[in-house]
Amino acid sequence: MFNEYDASSNNNLENLKALSKDNSLIFERRLLEIYELVNSICLNIKKEYGEIPDVYELLSLISEEYNSAKYELHEEHLDDNTDMLERNIGLLDNSDKVLFCDLLINYSKNTDLPISEKSFIPIKSGGQTFTYVKNPIADEAYEVFTEALEDPKVFYSSGLKEAVLKVFSGEVDFCLLPLEEKGDRIHTVNQLILSYDLKIVDISPVFGPDGLADMKYAVVGKHMYLPSAGVDDDRYLEVRLPSQSDLTLGQIISAAELLSNSVYRINTETLRFENSDKNYYTVVFHDEGGGFARILTYLTLFTGEYIPVGIYKNLE
Repeated sequence: MFNEYDASSNNNLENLKALSKDNSLIFERRLLEIYELVNSICLNIKKEYGEIPDVYELLSLISEEYNSAKYELHEEHLDDNTDMLERNIGLLDNSDKVLFCDLLINYSKNTDLPISEKSFIPIKSGGQTFTYVKNPIADEAYEVFTEALEDPKVFYSSGLKEAVLKVFSGEVDFCLLPLEEKGDRIHTVNQLILSYDLKIVDISPVFGPDGLADMKYAVVGKHMYLPSAGVDDDRYLEVRLPSQSDLTLGQIISAAELLSNSVYRINTETLRFENSDKNYYTVVFHDEGGGFARILTYLTLFTGEYIPVGIYKNLE
C-alpha cells in the first residue's frame, strides 16, 4: 500500500509541504473551473428555456447539467487504496457541491435568476383564525402570538389531534401546539406535524401563571411563512429527510457549516403506516447572518427528497 510514494522519515515532512503547495494550486484551479461551470450552465439554460420563474424548476435543470459533468479518477496502480480514495474523493466532491451552490447564489444576485430565500418560501398573507386546547399555558401562548394582530379569532379544540385536523381541513388558519418541554420535542406533537405535513410558522417560550413552566409553543399551519426579523435576530430553518437520502447526514452537516448555517439540532422520527414504518430525521439549521438560500439550494440540487418544515425564531 502506498508503494508508489517516497514516505521515508527524512522526506515525509518536505513531501507534505510540497503537496500542500500543489493542492493550493489545484484548489485554485477547481474554484475557477466551478465558477466557469456555474456561468456556462446558467447561460445554457437561459438560452434554451428563456425566463424560468420557479426556483425548483430551475434547480432541476441545473442539477441535470451539473450531474452530467462526471469526474474522472486516476486508477493506475491504486487498487489497494481504492476504498480510502473513494471516501476522500467523496469529501472533495461534497466540497465542490458546496462551492457550486455558493457561486450559484452569488451569480444569481446579479441576474434575473429566481434563487433567493424568498423564492423557496412563497410569501402568503397571515391568517387571523386560531385553535388550541384551552389551558392557562396555552392561553399565554395565544396572547403572545396574537399581540400584533388586529382582529384574531380563536376556536377551542378538545384535543391536539382535533386542533391539527381543523388546520388540515382549512377550517382555521393556525393551531397552537405545545412543541417542546424542558428543551425536548414532544413526540406526539412531532408525529402529528409529520403525519399531516404541517409547517411550523412561529415559536415562543411560555412560562405559565406561576412562571415555572419551561415550554415552547408553536404556531402551526399548512404553509411556510418568512418571519419578520432584524439583522441580529436568530433564525432557524427546519427540514425533514428520509433516513435513506442521496446525501449522508455528515455531508449535510459539513455543507451547512461551510455555508454559514450551523446545525442547531437533529431529531429522529418514525412515521407509522398500516404495513410498515418509515424513518426520518429532521435537521434544524441556525442562520448566522447569511440566510438560508445557499443550504436550500444545496438540498434541492443534491438530495433525492427533503421537506421544509418551517423557518422561525425564538429557540434560544
